[in-house]
Amino acid sequence: MSEILFKESQFTWKISVYAGYVCSIVFFLLLLIGGSFLYGLIVGVIIAIGVYLWKLSRDKTTYSLTNESVIIETGLLNKTIRKVPLSKIQDVTLKQDILQKQFNVGNLFIESAGESGGSLPIKDILDPHNKMEQILKTAHKR
Repeated sequence: MSEILFKESQFTWKISVYAGYVCSIVFFLLLLIGGSFLYGLIVGVIIAIGVYLWKLSRDKTTYSLTNESVIIETGLLNKTIRKVPLSKIQDVTLKQDILQKQFNVGNLFIESAGESGGSLPIKDILDPHNKMEQILKTAHKR
């Protein structure tokens, strides 16, 4: 039986920012064409919620590390599961841009032996340094 060492859903701050931009644009466009403040606000919020839910269902990703493998589950309605045994992991690379550093968020790329698709991306996870160390430490125990 696999023991789950960590399980984390993708950090969704980008989706929230995107929905906020859409809400703001719709709100100001409605005000520019002569709509009322309340009408613009209501329509903007409804559209932003729709965009948020659409992006969330499209981009929903969960990352798990067990004592046997790294598992990436993508999708809310249509699901894809990718599982890489720890014994196949050769390298883990961490990449962070300046904004991700401020929020302690980052992207990990797992290189594994025998994978035909290149590296396995783990995007926008919290505390990426610790997660990288956990993956490497667990992989080298095997």
